[in-house]
Amino acid sequence: MLFLLKNPNSKHGDILKNIDVAPSTLSYHLRKLVKKGVIEVQSYGREKIYNVINEKDIIRFLIRYKPSEILRRSKETWTDFYIP
Repeated sequence: MLFLLKNPNSKHGDILKNIDVAPSTLSYHLRKLVKKGVIEVQSYGREKIYNVINEKDIIRFLIRYKPSEILRRSKETWTDFYIP
């Protein structure tokens, strides 16, 4: 989610380069997020582009319920988000 928030219009390969998971694992979680209405996918032939649907709500949720491990590993990420 953090990667997609900071990098809209990301392809599966873009996400995969920045997330340490197997391609099939990433596909599984992306499908779940699409089904739940958290992210959307647009297909251009075989290419798929992913975006967060309601960025402000997701940012608020992540800030409110942030796991301490995520905060420790990516503190600079949290300071990048601004909610008007």
